[in-house]
Amino acid sequence: MSAPVVRGRGELRSYQRIFVNKIKRLPSLILALPMGSGKTATILTAVLDLLNDEAVRKVLIIAPRLVASATWPDEIEEWEHTRLLTWTLIRVEDDDPEVVAARRDAYETACRLIGLDSKEAQSFAGKRATAYKAWHRAKLASSDTEVHIVNKEALPWLWEFFGQGRRWPYDMLVVDEASMFKNGQMRTGTKQITRFGVAVKARKYASRVVLATGTPTPKGLRNLWGLAKVADGGQRLGDKKHWFETRWFTKDHMGWNLEPRPGAETQIMDRLSDIMFSLDESDCVDLLRASITRLK
Repeated sequence: MSAPVVRGRGELRSYQRIFVNKIKRLPSLILALPMGSGKTATILTAVLDLLNDEAVRKVLIIAPRLVASATWPDEIEEWEHTRLLTWTLIRVEDDDPEVVAARRDAYETACRLIGLDSKEAQSFAGKRATAYKAWHRAKLASSDTEVHIVNKEALPWLWEFFGQGRRWPYDMLVVDEASMFKNGQMRTGTKQITRFGVAVKARKYASRVVLATGTPTPKGLRNLWGLAKVADGGQRLGDKKHWFETRWFTKDHMGWNLEPRPGAETQIMDRLSDIMFSLDESDCVDLLRASITRLK
């Protein structure tokens, strides 16, 4: 079996190098890049440079479950220069070998040594497996590696683990598929903090933040507020979602949906023009300069 091909930094495309420099230069950035544009390698290269320059100390990458567990680790190992990064995936699942083993050992102990019946032993084993998962997740979160990768579902847990900001160690945030913040709700109906709420609060501790998405406005201009709030703390589109919607939208004749006011698109995009950049899929082969693409 042949060894995997490791790519060199010189293989980055010209537009990737442009975006690397933008990430290093700008403290807040929204990158709307299509699939296949190499945004993961671009961000990792900038992260490596920022760590080497001591511009940041510890980086948190937030992504959907499969992207966090496969795409980011695989990309780190694919490039010669990003392999220099030390990283930890904060993920513990029921099907992990260690969890399966802990459950099995607990079940056998419950049956043979404690004398529980099968149903009671299964309950005992489930509790032991849950305790093991909590212990192992905490161990991963406490690791001293430079980069931590976490799936978006675990973000509220991570916030609580670090004392709701009191011990928050990350001074750079990277959010992959940032459209996860489109709703812009700080808390759930049961008053639990949401992943968006965590990102907004964690932003106060970060000197840099990068939000990457292929679809910055899946339901139109209205959803840009959530991304902008995480990127700049509300400087460009307002601190409150209600203010943003009142200023640039009106209700339709039925009173259910919000429609942009005349000129809203131009005004909103002008306010974001210094931090939000996008790339057409046709430009991904090579590009001499990156430019802002206005939303249609």
